[in-house]
Amino acid sequence: FSGYFPDVAVSDEGSYQHGSAESLHSLIERLKEDTPDTLVLLGASLQSRMVVKDLRAAGIQAELLAWNQLPENSQKGPAVAAAEGVILLSCFAPDEPADAATTFSSAYEDAYKESPDAPAPLGYDALGLLADAITRARSMKPEAVAVALAQTEDFAGATGTITMDASHNAHRRVVMLKVEEGELHFMRPLELSKLPDATSNEQPKSE
Repeated sequence: FSGYFPDVAVSDEGSYQHGSAESLHSLIERLKEDTPDTLVLLGASLQSRMVVKDLRAAGIQAELLAWNQLPENSQKGPAVAAAEGVILLSCFAPDEPADAATTFSSAYEDAYKESPDAPAPLGYDALGLLADAITRARSMKPEAVAVALAQTEDFAGATGTITMDASHNAHRRVVMLKVEEGELHFMRPLELSKLPDATSNEQPKSE
């Protein structure tokens, strides 16, 4: 994090032993003394929800950032309500006002009578990427399909545009969501390509 954003002061990093109330209490007491503006939570969904609850109970009102696994990918319900106020990063937001997201969400809701969770568009895009690669390879042979997959560029999926890099990593954007009144709501997209290389001194590009 500091490599990407050298101007952002990381005041502390901490961890606790899962299942140890004493360990978590010690960490929370330290955070109360540090009074951070923002906390980034990295952990399994159930653990993180418990930490959110304990942080709020301790009077810590810092902005909380986490990955979408925090509310177990549901769009609403008790799991999401437990993360009230938390800002999440995800690959997809059903309520994003973008054509791809709207089209996928509408079709999914028509078929399953519920809003899609995060894995749904990921699975849809994975199958779409494979079908696209097979079409371009004009072959079902694994070797030919693998080459075509590696050459994927600007594939238009439900989660946005996807391009494979030289290391076979999918370059895609993510979205920011916030838990408000027990439901996940779209905030804004985040183009990861606009982040600088952590090994350089380049600053993030403006939106």
